[in-house]
Amino acid sequence: MSRRASRERPRGGAARPRGDAAASGRAGEPARPVAPGPATAPPRAGATASAFPPWTALALILVGAALLHRRALGVPFFADDYLFLEQARGRSLLAALLAPDAIGNFFRPVSRQLFFWVVGHLAGESARAFHAVNLGLFLGVVALLHAVARRLAGGVAAAVAAAFIALHYSADVAVRWASGDQDLLAVLGALAAIALYLGGRRAWAAVALLAALLSKESVILTAAVAAVAGRRPAEPWRATLQRAWPLGLATAVWAALWLITAPRRPALGGSLGFEPLGAAAVLAHLPHVAAGIEWRAGLAMVWSAVPPLLPLAAVAIAVLVASQDGGTGTAARRDAEAAPAVARREGARARDRGRGAIVTGAVWALAAVAPVAAVASIWSAYYYLYALCGVALVVGALAARGPRWVAVAAVAVLACGSQAGRAAPEFATGRGAWTWQSHINRLYFDRATERVARYLDELKQAHPTVPPRSSFFFAGVPAYVAWQTADGPLVRWAYHDTTLHSYYQTEFSLKRARRGAVYFFNIANDTLHEEAAGPGQLRGLALRVMLNERLDTARDLLAYLDERGGSAPDAAYFRAWMEWGTGDTATAKELLVRAGVIPERGPTPEVARAVALDSAGNEPAAFAMLMEGLRRHSLDPRVHAALADLRLHQAPDDPQARLEAVAARVLAPQDGLAWLRWGAIQADDGRHSQAVRSLERALALGIGSPEREKQIRDAIDELRTMLPGGSLAQQELHRVADEKKARAGGGRQP
Repeated sequence: MSRRASRERPRGGAARPRGDAAASGRAGEPARPVAPGPATAPPRAGATASAFPPWTALALILVGAALLHRRALGVPFFADDYLFLEQARGRSLLAALLAPDAIGNFFRPVSRQLFFWVVGHLAGESARAFHAVNLGLFLGVVALLHAVARRLAGGVAAAVAAAFIALHYSADVAVRWASGDQDLLAVLGALAAIALYLGGRRAWAAVALLAALLSKESVILTAAVAAVAGRRPAEPWRATLQRAWPLGLATAVWAALWLITAPRRPALGGSLGFEPLGAAAVLAHLPHVAAGIEWRAGLAMVWSAVPPLLPLAAVAIAVLVASQDGGTGTAARRDAEAAPAVARREGARARDRGRGAIVTGAVWALAAVAPVAAVASIWSAYYYLYALCGVALVVGALAARGPRWVAVAAVAVLACGSQAGRAAPEFATGRGAWTWQSHINRLYFDRATERVARYLDELKQAHPTVPPRSSFFFAGVPAYVAWQTADGPLVRWAYHDTTLHSYYQTEFSLKRARRGAVYFFNIANDTLHEEAAGPGQLRGLALRVMLNERLDTARDLLAYLDERGGSAPDAAYFRAWMEWGTGDTATAKELLVRAGVIPERGPTPEVARAVALDSAGNEPAAFAMLMEGLRRHSLDPRVHAALADLRLHQAPDDPQARLEAVAARVLAPQDGLAWLRWGAIQADDGRHSQAVRSLERALALGIGSPEREKQIRDAIDELRTMLPGGSLAQQELHRVADEKKARAGGGRQP
């Protein structure tokens, strides 16, 4: 066999005849174009060799991607990162792999236990090292997409596809978040499986796919994508699917492991986001994410956003210098140059190949979108990275059909759209499949990680070291910062001490406080402040958590104060109502006696007298009258209600008014007016979600006035606009982003 014939033999099959015999079924029949199999990649008609080495285009694209994401190396760890670091810390690799998942939701041992164990041990848990590895994984994604697209659609299509992904904003979160390795490893493994399958290495393709699925289950339909990509001309679908059996076997193995480990993942249900019409929503988001259209109605158009010039220039030049052929058609190109008939035949084959790439890309995009339906209500652009690889193949194949300047223009336009998505001034603050913005995007991530880094500095400045078995209790932490997860992996990482714990202040308990030193911190005015644990401060903390409906926590804070010898009659009185509200009425009565009041129900005649005095304008006398009634009949809810109303009128921020309001509520839990008063106080104090629940409870119990009921419903509607996902919450987010941009001098995001 000649060397030339040997080069043209498809892997795993007989030598394919060339010339007219390859294009006709029988002698004398007209020639018909034959699309290439998975191992061949003939060139476009009239293709010419590039003056640059074949690797030049890919190298330029990788340089552009690296320049675009270079600042990701300085981003700190965030949220789940601390959980995965802790799971790997102090364990052997086998022990880490066998340990229950740190979050308890998904089965991803490769991208969680294995990845964090290997990188953490090699790099000493350096955030910079994790981000460098993630950037390397993303560059691998770009390179493998280029290889697959080059085989399926040629060099120009490959350059356009790789350039599209290299500059797309959907990769931002995955590269900047150490835990984003889950998406990057899954997409990298899936692309490797497709590339190996097309190259005839089906067993290795199955291994790559299994690793990808063990990184993230979002690539579950990769076997179907590979089968479509590798389908031979006029081949029965049954034969196509049979040839892909190793990939099907890998998927089945993963599914079996998933089911076996399901009992060890109790948090799985809470991590999903099924929603009616969720599948339609995630499909609708595909073109919207591909184009970067993440603005909300009423916001200024942001299509004018221009991506960083160096990355854009690098990928544009890459498209210009890309070789037109698929890299395997040198002999065929010589034939095309030598014989016009062969050139026409090769042109037809190239067109067939382009159509096949478009079909493959479309199937790819749809198959990759399907799993996103399971998390539709919390969707984000980075969920679409794998699907966008299919979109990129379609875009590349279409762009390669026209003049080269069209391909360059397509890349530039898409890059501008992606920059618009990257620079979006908002993110979705409430769950929902039909939100117009991602729930986690570049703005969300950068804002959160900037605060995490700053709060960590402020924590270490306040206490450079802490004794073992210390516990931290935090309040005022914005939910999106993810500062407090589980029982404190962040503080254990910060202080390199496995005995430390941390919680929200609403999770305070005597058991947790008794294990060692206790520190209280609050975030106010975007700064982490330590709160002293003196009697006054602890009463203030108890009042704050009481407004959050955590009466049990307030009770324990006051009991902790009592244990430290800082209790006083007012603290005993405060604690009495927390005990009553949590069901311990016997202890509550003892505490009321300690506070100097008589635990009797009444009736309390002083209430009517106080109302008359107040109506006459003598508020001090009315207050004194009510305090006398309280001393004699402290279990009468009417006296507490009257005191709360009077103090709220005199001093709206008065702590006693809040305590009397909660006393009236716990003594008369079926009184709608007590819940109305309590809900109004919570609304004034910024407890919007708690206020909504209290006001809804008031409506359910009845307040006896249709006009007032309407006012309450209007108030509830207004409060909901302030909750995550509400219009006022979104406007506030936009306002903060504008202020930050103005302080930065109007500079554009790098």
